[in-house]
Amino acid sequence: DRQRRVRILGQHAAVEGLVYPEFSRDRHVVTPRGAELVDRSGRVVAPWPISSTEWEWYASIDFGYSNPTAVLVAAVNPASGVVVVTRCYYAAFVRGTLWADFLKRNLPNLTASMVADHDADERAEFEARGVGTVAATKDIIPGIETVERYISPGDKPPKLYVVLEDPPPRTELTGRCDGFHLVNELEHYRYPKKRSEEAADRKDLPEKKDDHACLAPEVEVLTSDGWRRIGDVGIRTRERSEMV
Repeated sequence: DRQRRVRILGQHAAVEGLVYPEFSRDRHVVTPRGAELVDRSGRVVAPWPISSTEWEWYASIDFGYSNPTAVLVAAVNPASGVVVVTRCYYAAFVRGTLWADFLKRNLPNLTASMVADHDADERAEFEARGVGTVAATKDIIPGIETVERYISPGDKPPKLYVVLEDPPPRTELTGRCDGFHLVNELEHYRYPKKRSEEAADRKDLPEKKDDHACLAPEVEVLTSDGWRRIGDVGIRTRERSEMV
C-alpha cells in the first residue's frame, strides 16, 4: 500500500521519495566479527565465512559500460530464507569478456545459473567463456515490492542483509567489492519528484539512476526443484521440511 501511494499519488514527502526508506545500516548491514556476521546491535545473523554447501548461492549481473556493470553475489539460508549479499562487483568501462573471465575465477559454486540482463551479445560472450546465464524477468514494480518485504517484514528481523567489511576487500578489476555500492544505491534509489493527483492515471517508476546493483528476487531461476523465484528460495524448502 505504501508503494502504491508513492508511485501513483506521489505521496512521499515524509520519505523524500526514497524507494526503500526502511533500509537502515543499523538493521540491514552486517560485519564480520570472528566467525560470525553481526548487525550493529551485535545480533548474530550468519556464520562467517558463509558455508558454500549449507547455504544456497546465487549471482546476478546488470550489464553496463559507460554506466557501471554490477554483479551481486548472495547466499540464501534454505531453512530461514535469509538473504546475505556478500559481494557487489561494480565497475565501468570494463568489456564483457573481461567480466566473464573475472567471474569464472571469482564466483562461488552457484546453485543456479547467474541471472543476467537481456543483452544478447554480452550473454553470448559469457556462454562462450563458460559462464552460464539465464535472462532476468525485468518487472520493476513486483521486484521493488518483494525487496521491500525482505527489508521490512513487520515486527520480525529483516530477511535481507548486506556485508560491509573493514578493511574492505578489493580486486584489481573492480576495486572495493563488499556490499558498499549496493548499500549506496539502496540509500539513494528514489522516485521522481512529487506531482499532482490529476496525473494519477500514470504509473510512476523510480528514476533511472542508482539502480545498477538492484536486487531482483522476483526473477525465476532453474534449480534442482525446477524453476523458482529467487525470493522463494528457502521458503519452499522450509515448507517441505515442515510437511515431513
